[in-house]
Amino acid sequence: MPADIIKGDTSLSFPENHPPSPGFKALVLGTEVTDPIEHSSLTVGILKVIDKDGSEVFIPSFQANGNFETSLPLPSSPDFKLDDNQKLRLKSATDTNLPPILATHLALNTNIPLTDFSNYQRDIPPIIASIYGPPGVLKSKLLAILNVATGQEVYSFDSYSPRDLASYIEVLQELPQDAHLKEILSTIDQVKISKERQSFSLKETLDNFLEFIHKSPSLTSCLIDLPGYDPQKRTPDAIDFAALLSLNSVFLSINPQATEEQIISSYIGQANRFILLNSTTNSQIQNTVFINQVNKLD
Repeated sequence: MPADIIKGDTSLSFPENHPPSPGFKALVLGTEVTDPIEHSSLTVGILKVIDKDGSEVFIPSFQANGNFETSLPLPSSPDFKLDDNQKLRLKSATDTNLPPILATHLALNTNIPLTDFSNYQRDIPPIIASIYGPPGVLKSKLLAILNVATGQEVYSFDSYSPRDLASYIEVLQELPQDAHLKEILSTIDQVKISKERQSFSLKETLDNFLEFIHKSPSLTSCLIDLPGYDPQKRTPDAIDFAALLSLNSVFLSINPQATEEQIISSYIGQANRFILLNSTTNSQIQNTVFINQVNKLD
């Protein structure tokens, strides 16, 4: 098989020569059994990490225990505490059923009135899954094709790449519906490199994603395109922390001898099982446990 999709939280870790930022702090909220038969549980916490501009940013964290393990286990004792106002905002944000990454962002990283989301209220949080991996594994191309071919909602957190997800989608929408995959990839390759790309901080990225979600109250699921991680070119930053511990990431890896057409075909063939089915289950568990643990805050 020319390509494989692997759950990110079973295989990803920060390289030894690029340890987590010294500003990394964690508050453990609690642990909940998720499958008594498999002896599986999920630990939920809040991380405080240093963003690209040197400011602190809060993100949720999930450590699966049992059959799966995260690469960054949370400390056993809290490094910080939330004040009463932060706790109240976090509880109110989860009441809207925003996904955990955005409930945490809205409550702890912004001063936005929570009443602005009063009519966002929904039965369950939308399913959020992210695509992560090194540069060149065709993350953006895969998501653009899935968006145009299936209508699956996608969103880009990648402000590093010289070509963006939106530009791929734009050119694909001009192709006939029965276009062959070879023609689709050829069309994508014609997208010009942008000379005006800028690298956003995690807070700026989450601000934009929050606005996107706020304008999409009927959204049920979204796949996020994360920037490629190359330890030779950049050290881990706050977005990598989110990829590893907050965003239900799926890690893409490829056979370097395979063609782009073979790789994308394999991805698409595995998409329903790995990206949609597994990610839906994982996201639902994370959403439920996060809400339960936040509601237990004193």
